[in-house]
This record gives sequence, structure tokens and C-alpha cells, in this order.
Amino acid sequence: MRYLFLLIFIFCTCFSYAMSSEKSLESLQFLPLKERYFRMGESFFLEKTARPDYKQAYKYYKKAAEYSHKLAEFRLGLIYLEGVVGPKDRNKAIQWFEKSAQQGLLESQFNLVVLLWHEGKNDEEIQRAFYWAEQLMKQDDIYGYYATGRMLLSGEGTKYNPKLGIKRLEHAAKKGEYKAANELSLLYKNGQLHVNKSLNKSYQWAEFSAKAGNARGQLLLSSLLLDWELPFFNVAKGKEWLSKAADGGNEIAIEWLEKITDKEKALAK
Repeated sequence: MRYLFLLIFIFCTCFSYAMSSEKSLESLQFLPLKERYFRMGESFFLEKTARPDYKQAYKYYKKAAEYSHKLAEFRLGLIYLEGVVGPKDRNKAIQWFEKSAQQGLLESQFNLVVLLWHEGKNDEEIQRAFYWAEQLMKQDDIYGYYATGRMLLSGEGTKYNPKLGIKRLEHAAKKGEYKAANELSLLYKNGQLHVNKSLNKSYQWAEFSAKAGNARGQLLLSSLLLDWELPFFNVAKGKEWLSKAADGGNEIAIEWLEKITDKEKALAK
């Protein structure tokens, strides 16, 4: 759910131009009616001097949505998802996100992938998640490449296709989705999901992620360097990357580093 909360924050920032009271409607008279309703909804949703009035925001978003205002539809999805006006209603949230997503709003498409894939309740929802992930990909969104890649590799929501799945993950990784790079490293290390085992490729993707500053990638790289059975075995470099991962807040790295330090102290006595 952290992705959804992040999107709420981003949108609250992006639409800071909203008016501060209902009287502001007069100053918006030259805008199309649906835009006037939407901005009035924003004025209540993004109220900074007092508590947001979500009921009033809902009323105006609903009016704007009657004219298919895609951002108003997105806001209604958030309102139902978070339950700020009445009980939470996942199904209604999905319905409003889909209305907005059908008009190409990337943020709604993203939320649908999260809701229908990560929190999918049945095969039909997973299939819809794949569809919306593909729509994200068509807009060159890196999460779309990552999500479709994962689903192609597992056969979730679509036909199993490991070759295309790897290609999508690689594209996502190269565009900055380092979670994809980390998963590629693990897939190649363990030969999972019918991916041919390749320690060299595993090392390359871990190093790619680690050098970009990803703490998980730094942990993966250190694990390869600290494994004496692997050709990359190098204690000094392994500890260096483990320290960077720990500095980045990776809890596993912090624990490993403490154990290594304690063992070295014990041996030094």
C-alpha cells in the first residue's frame, strides 16, 4: 500500500493551485464546467489552513466526474480506497480508477496494477492487472515493464513466457527499476522459473543495482563476494558493499555486518 500513499502525496503536491473556498467558483467562471467542479473539489481536498473537508470535495469531484473528468475520477478512487468519506470500499475505488485509467491517466493505471495484482483476489483480477500493466508499458512507464515481466515469468494473468519476461525485466532495470535488477540477479543465481543459471549475469545485475546506490543490490553483491564457493570470492570487497548496504538502512546487511564484526573481534583475542 505504500505506493498508493506515495501517489496521494504526489498528487496533493501537484495540485496546490486549488482555490480556498466555495466563493472562488466565481473566479473560475471562464473555465469549462467540469474543470470548475474539479478545482472546487481540490480546494476542499487540499485545504491547508484548516482540516480538509472531504465530504465537500467528494461532492464536487462527483459533479466533475459526471463530465468524465479523469482527475476527479482518480480522486474519487482515492476517497473510496482510504475511506475518508464513509467506509472503505475497494470495489468502488477500482471502478473509479478504471474510469480514469481508460482515459489514459497513468496514476490510475498504476493503482489498478497494485490493487489487482499485489492484492488480487482471483484469476480474473490478476488478468485485469496484466492488462493495466501493459497500458502502463505503452506509456513507457518502467513499472509497467517490471510488472508485465514478473507476470510473464510466473504465468500470472497471462500466458507463461519466460523469454519475454526476462526481456521486460531487463528493460525495466536499465531504465532505473532496480528492484527488477535485483530480481534478475537472483533468477540467474538460482536458475529459477526456467531461467538458465548464470553466475556471471547474476553478478552483473547485482553490481548494476549496487553501483546505482540500491541497498538491496549492494546486499546481493556482497553475498556473492563473500561466498567462498563462488569465483567472485573477495572478503574485502564483500565487506565494503555490505557496509554500504548497512549504511543504506538494509536490516539484513546491518545484522550480517554485526555478526562479521563480532566474529573478527573474537578471532583477534
